[in-house]
Amino acid sequence: MFNNIFRTDPASAGVPAVHNIHDLYEEMADAIADSVTAGYNYAFAAVEKIISNGGYDYEYSMQALINYGATSAEYDICYVLAAYSAAMEQRGTTKEDMVTKLDAVKDRMFPVTHEVKEKTIIIPAADDESDDTEATVKFAECTIQPFDQSVILTAFGIDVSAQFSQFNITNGEAISNMANALKATVYGTFRSGSVPPVTDAELAEFAANMSGSEKRIELMTAALSLVGRVPYFWGGKSAAGWNDEWNTPKVVTSIGSSSTGTLRPYGLDCTGFTDWVYKTALGVSIGAGSWNQWDNSAAITKNELLPGDLGYMAVPGTVPVNHVLIYAGKDSGGSLLWVHCEWGSGVIMNSPDYVAYFRRPNGIDWGD
Repeated sequence: MFNNIFRTDPASAGVPAVHNIHDLYEEMADAIADSVTAGYNYAFAAVEKIISNGGYDYEYSMQALINYGATSAEYDICYVLAAYSAAMEQRGTTKEDMVTKLDAVKDRMFPVTHEVKEKTIIIPAADDESDDTEATVKFAECTIQPFDQSVILTAFGIDVSAQFSQFNITNGEAISNMANALKATVYGTFRSGSVPPVTDAELAEFAANMSGSEKRIELMTAALSLVGRVPYFWGGKSAAGWNDEWNTPKVVTSIGSSSTGTLRPYGLDCTGFTDWVYKTALGVSIGAGSWNQWDNSAAITKNELLPGDLGYMAVPGTVPVNHVLIYAGKDSGGSLLWVHCEWGSGVIMNSPDYVAYFRRPNGIDWGD
């Protein structure tokens, strides 16, 4: 990026199509996102190949698919760029070379595992004189694992513990320093939030220990997959699934915030998060904005709360800025846990004491 503007390595600098850091960043971010998308498509094709090669029932196999890859693409654009730069010792870098190296490891970006399972089904009789029969159907329960961050180091052939050639530090330290410097340049800060992501192991453990219907577990899995990975962005809304624009610089255009008109890492606001969770997990939109989500839900008591229900700080219209959260259950001490997208922190799970109203979205068969 900087080479194309400042010609720090004239031998490899090209003529940039754009001439400012933010536009160059978006160009590089798009290239990386395309490579990761190719990796995800490879994983999905691998699932279909497992089903086809094994002769498994396609419909039941796809119903059983556990797809962490659709909601967990936790790659960091700045980290990828810094890793590539460090691997090339900041010389001879090109977008085309970087993409070629990322594409070479696309088959390892989203690991796929599977288990063979059986299901007994009833085959209706062909006529009134015959009896229904039973049949055993074999299907593959495939899992598309979350993005494997280690493939970035593999793609560029980096040993993070080896010494970086230009300074008396390790490659790992050099990558971290460069990534933070780039974030400070693009965002004005090298932290988009202060929340550590929920690890895949923690996510699996939480889902395994959660009480509730399958739909509620799917909902909470989607909600927790964004903890520590998506920042707060005033007016931020998104379609279902991982959004490659998250964590890239965008101008806040929605009015009513001190951040309006500033450049911030793109993410979600509180109702953008709650609606995204429902769309991603259940394919259902509960509406945009606190008013719509209030109108599309019904009041429940605190004792009736189940994972996936909504919490409100206030009745819409009674405060200048409201806040909406998703109930996740209780911690070991009995405190209520909420997953929400909070100003300054992004998506977080904690136990705030300001939740005063409890509601359950309408029109959903929870299977409780």
